[in-house]
Amino acid sequence: MVDQVERLGDALTTVVLCDIERAHHGPIPDTTRVALADHFWCDLLAQLAHVLSEGLTTVEKLTGKVPELVTRLVLESRRESDRLPLEEFVVRTAVNSIWKHLQVLMPFGWLVLVKRMVPIIRILAVLMCKSPERHEAVVRYCVDPLTGQLRDETKRRLRKVLNDWLPGLEAPDEEAA
Repeated sequence: MVDQVERLGDALTTVVLCDIERAHHGPIPDTTRVALADHFWCDLLAQLAHVLSEGLTTVEKLTGKVPELVTRLVLESRRESDRLPLEEFVVRTAVNSIWKHLQVLMPFGWLVLVKRMVPIIRILAVLMCKSPERHEAVVRYCVDPLTGQLRDETKRRLRKVLNDWLPGLEAPDEEAA
């Protein structure tokens, strides 16, 4: 998983930035660079994780709309959080670029993309954020779900390992049955 996080991070810093430069028809202006450093990347990843994880229930409706939704959510999040402004075409270019990068996995199916990539996207968002504990989107869409996922996986593994030692240890869903 570490390799996948690194590959996605590399894509952000090479492919996506190059696409933004092309959209600007030259070097990225300093004001845009400063705004990109103002929680843009972690917000983009958090909003992408949010849209992808919510999209599990409406796959057919969502697949074509992911870039549009993420762009809108990032722009709204930046306004609500008083972040430095970014032109919509910059946000749209970045979202479309990362989406194209992720669509390479689509031949394996939407669920594979979501199950494999959303945790990687969440981890990268947390690692890239200069203060994840103060970034509401990162906490809500990355930290909290990762915490829940790690807690559930840890419990599952402990039950598996300790079941012979502690015969009364049952999974919560087994207790309800």
